[in-house]
Amino acid sequence: MISGRKYFIGFILVFAFWLWPPAAQGQSPKRVNLLQFAAAERGETVALDLLLTVSDGNGRAFAQPAVESATVQIAGNPPMEAQIEAVQTDAYIALLLDTSVTMEAHIAQVRETAKAALDNAPANAYIAVIQFDEQDRMLVNFTNDHNQVRGAIDQIKVIPYPITTCLYDAVFNTIGLLNRSMPNPQARRAVVLVTDGKDELHDRREACTRTHSDMMAVAVPAAAPGTPIYAVGYCRDVPCSNVDRSELHNLALDTAAVSAVVEPSALEEALRNMMDHLSFQWAARAEVAARQGRNDVTLSVKLRDDDQPLTATFSFNSTRNIPAAPLSESNPEPDPPTRLEIPRLELGSLSYDEARNLYSLSLGIANPQAVDRLFVTVEAEGGVLALEKIVTVNAQPTRQVDFEASTLAAGQRYIVTVSALDGQGRLIELQDNDDLVPVRKVKEFEHAPAPQAAVDYTVESVNANYETEQLMIDLDIESAEPELIYDGYIVDESGQRIFDLSRNLLNSTRLVEPLPVAMKQAVGAQKFQVAIYLSTRDGRRFGPQNYEFKVQPPAPPGLLYRIWTALNIPPVWITAVFILLCLSGWLLLKNRQHAELNFGQPGSGLRPPMD
Repeated sequence: MISGRKYFIGFILVFAFWLWPPAAQGQSPKRVNLLQFAAAERGETVALDLLLTVSDGNGRAFAQPAVESATVQIAGNPPMEAQIEAVQTDAYIALLLDTSVTMEAHIAQVRETAKAALDNAPANAYIAVIQFDEQDRMLVNFTNDHNQVRGAIDQIKVIPYPITTCLYDAVFNTIGLLNRSMPNPQARRAVVLVTDGKDELHDRREACTRTHSDMMAVAVPAAAPGTPIYAVGYCRDVPCSNVDRSELHNLALDTAAVSAVVEPSALEEALRNMMDHLSFQWAARAEVAARQGRNDVTLSVKLRDDDQPLTATFSFNSTRNIPAAPLSESNPEPDPPTRLEIPRLELGSLSYDEARNLYSLSLGIANPQAVDRLFVTVEAEGGVLALEKIVTVNAQPTRQVDFEASTLAAGQRYIVTVSALDGQGRLIELQDNDDLVPVRKVKEFEHAPAPQAAVDYTVESVNANYETEQLMIDLDIESAEPELIYDGYIVDESGQRIFDLSRNLLNSTRLVEPLPVAMKQAVGAQKFQVAIYLSTRDGRRFGPQNYEFKVQPPAPPGLLYRIWTALNIPPVWITAVFILLCLSGWLLLKNRQHAELNFGQPGSGLRPPMD
């Protein structure tokens, strides 16, 4: 009996352990996140400088991890000790908040959670606040006064008319602001992005001038520190269909940051976690040996409470063999590395897809294993930069480079330049007599798209509806363009602008706008003039088409109606008063008639007049 009871208790314990939450069985796994690294050849060693954070399995940063030691190890070499310490340098953080029209119902919560998250920001952080929809607007430039930052956040508001979320443009411009504002280009920097949408119009077509490639070219430049983009997606519904999860995840991953897609209740926690990642960063430094060419490195961080170290991997290229210590029996000479041949580039055809407004450049790479990335620029004559982008090689002997022509001017000649870069983003150079010449190729071309058909349109009529307080503008349009955007303005007889028609998608030949205040307050017939512009998706703008029209406000109401309106007398009261007046009149009339009938009769008390 006792034996059976023991088996039963044992079964219950095993079953309970199996059902118990994982957190009770063991701590959430930790990980080390390598944010940035730099490798510099200095004499007989390579100096590695690393920036990292330690987080749990849910991506939350540890404030003060008990770091016992750290090492870096190049494949084939013994591990080398690394010095590790908490980072104390200034941080420049751009808080980039989506205020497009879809955020109108949620903007109050975003304001409050953003202010709360400032409690977790680094004490030495300089913070700027930028709101964006189809345009980005800086509310406060980088400042260490966090109370001033809170005041700027309180100013955030949603402008109801834009239907566009220009995400790529906003990030591109914000990184440009960081580049211009930071006194030290090597200082810590980051963008904290909160958005509930994608880079598109409501009909799910790309809406803005900057592309994903443009954004990534400045976020991860070829020869300068990158900008981590901490991305938070704000869900408006349960499946969170309004947010592109994979894009936000990859945006953070490619820039050595973290991302989160959250429901409204979890927004504050997500923003605080982003600030924790910026507050609790560590710097590691080590001197290592290196082989010529690619070197694969493993970073190991040992925490006091953990048996196994946390690891992260990265790689860098070295121009030569660099021994870190004299060779001995305990440190024998390593096997000679495979020699990487100098790569060469060959540019092929350059084709233009007019329907997509896109150029495609084919190229060949001899010895592609020596190339990490390609740096592509397009410049107008005179050296004016039109665009730039980074293309990964992945040891492929052929690549196709695509770039959009939206920033190119028709009839202008351009030079496309392709340069080979190593793993550190440096130009790969080859010896030419006494000079070092970059591995680079150029190609000239003229941007000559077929002439685009003009958009023919006129304004047919303008009518003011004073009952619905709307202004109807009818257009006559002849165009093959699948999508048009309109905007414009209205002026009075003196030429003073009284109303602006905001940029909006043209869904009908009838534009319906709110009746301007000046027309509501007009006394008698007055003349106005409307100017309408139309624009295409590729940025071509037509107009304005002007139309003069007259509005005739309704005649002012009569005196009794105005008194009634001013007194705000309910209709039922008016009816009751009318009935009482009628009844009083009827009674007076009946009394008068009765008095006349009884006049001079005995007992009436009335006597006829005496002479």
